[in-house]
Amino acid sequence: MNTKLLTIGLAVLAAALTVSCDRGAQPAGQLNARIERVETEIPRFSGTDPFGLLLTSFNNMLNASLLREQPVASLDSLMAEYRIPGVSMAVIDAYEIDYMKQYGKIHAGRDVAVRQDTYFEAGSTTKIVTAVLVMKLAEEGMIDLDREANDYLTSWKIPDSPLLGDKKVTVRLLLSHLSGLAEGNNFGSLPGEVPTVVDVLSGREPATNAAAEIEYEPGTRWQYSNFGFIVLQLMLEDHLGRPYADLMQEYIFDPLEMTRSTFAHYDKKAIRDEVIVPHDGGGSPHERDMNPTIKAHGDLLTTPGDLARLAIELMKAYAGEPNDLFSRDTAREMLEVAWSIGADEFHGLEGMGYGYGAFLLDRGEAFCFMHPGSNNPGTSCILIGNPATGKGAVIMTNGAQGLLLVVQMVSGISLVYEWPCAGG
Repeated sequence: MNTKLLTIGLAVLAAALTVSCDRGAQPAGQLNARIERVETEIPRFSGTDPFGLLLTSFNNMLNASLLREQPVASLDSLMAEYRIPGVSMAVIDAYEIDYMKQYGKIHAGRDVAVRQDTYFEAGSTTKIVTAVLVMKLAEEGMIDLDREANDYLTSWKIPDSPLLGDKKVTVRLLLSHLSGLAEGNNFGSLPGEVPTVVDVLSGREPATNAAAEIEYEPGTRWQYSNFGFIVLQLMLEDHLGRPYADLMQEYIFDPLEMTRSTFAHYDKKAIRDEVIVPHDGGGSPHERDMNPTIKAHGDLLTTPGDLARLAIELMKAYAGEPNDLFSRDTAREMLEVAWSIGADEFHGLEGMGYGYGAFLLDRGEAFCFMHPGSNNPGTSCILIGNPATGKGAVIMTNGAQGLLLVVQMVSGISLVYEWPCAGG
């Protein structure tokens, strides 16, 4: 999640295109009324500092009493203000997709509309999908969460460090950002060359990033780590002898019928009109800037509909309902608080915990899991679900300021759909 991309600008755009309902028969008037409210009643906090505004929006995202006191804005006005050409969303109610709708264009200046099957970048929301895969493999006895990751790694090892002491970096610690590994960012490469996963973790050419090193004693401090999830990818590939993307396809995408989710997306000409183009804070389009070998931390191409299917199955599993993912015990283990995040640990974020690949809010009926994501040079995503009621949402954009938009949209949806995690 790259919060540094936010810069406020002005422009005009937005055309609502298609709406799709996955639920059984329901009064069209009621659905249309909900959609209209979601589009026009987005609570908005005031502020001139983009980062401060984002932080305020996150910290109060589901504070219903406070949200009701805020002025509201429309989706089209916010898309224009934040210079976001395209938005796609899925709203979940009672463990079903209530509706999906798309807005705007995949590329500013090109007349290609966002469709229901248009690929968006999940960014760091990929991490919750990776965690689901790891938990699935653990449930089937293919890996042990409490085993040292280096036992599974053969092509590279987590480097030794005096900070380790007698601690070991386990699979569980990697999933929960408690491994002590550095964060890992700016995964560039020398012109015309493609680094391997080992190149990236080793910090060697043609990769241009620093190496993955231990910065804290494992289990003693929470530090968001892209490296940790890249290590999980390599660990699965080394141990099981199969590409990470193939494992994801077999164990997650195929069973959940996530037909528009892929990590194999680098033939740009073949899918040019099917994939959004990232836009910076000023609304200018850019080529996608992703290393095609490192996938598990933030490289998923998908749709809100596909991510909503995963969110629904995870909510069902957590609630002990029949599902196509895994057992209630596995879901509860994944979404148990491994660490309560302090205000000084992650950009001032408050009131959240972290499980395995997911941020966690509140407990009991109000419990929600979520994960935001964004990629350079300008895409964003959020997935959120409330297992007690089967309510949730997935919202994706092709703009650098999209995180600010999607968090505010979640607030609006929580009020319209009366989420229990929206408070009183």
